[in-house]
Amino acid sequence: MASPIIPKIQQVDENGLPAVGWKLYVYEVGTSTPKSSYSDSLLTVLNAHPIVLDALGMASVYYAGSARLLMTDEADVTKWNEPRVNSADAVYLSIKDGVTAPSAVVGEAYIYVDSADGDLKVKFGDGTIKTIATDT
Repeated sequence: MASPIIPKIQQVDENGLPAVGWKLYVYEVGTSTPKSSYSDSLLTVLNAHPIVLDALGMASVYYAGSARLLMTDEADVTKWNEPRVNSADAVYLSIKDGVTAPSAVVGEAYIYVDSADGDLKVKFGDGTIKTIATDT
């Protein structure tokens, strides 16, 4: 299953208004070859190529891997061209090593490597700490 580049993208024009009718082209990286994109995370509902933004200047865009994205206005004037945008399938989390337990904040959780024992832990907003993995 692919993740969206953003659950819904929204584009605005130079005046800050929704970019109604603008077109998003999804290509294979480094080419002008159309790449399949979908309107759902299961990759079952194929988007048109190009994807025409709705009355709010929005569209749902899911694809696997990386893509070149090109946005044009309704007159096909290029507004931006991103040569490589990765789907959210490849998300990496950087964790600072060797810290003391962070303060608890209601509604948040922190993952950290405990300086006391080297274990990977999560501290929840209520102050509860759970060990995810032990340092061996």
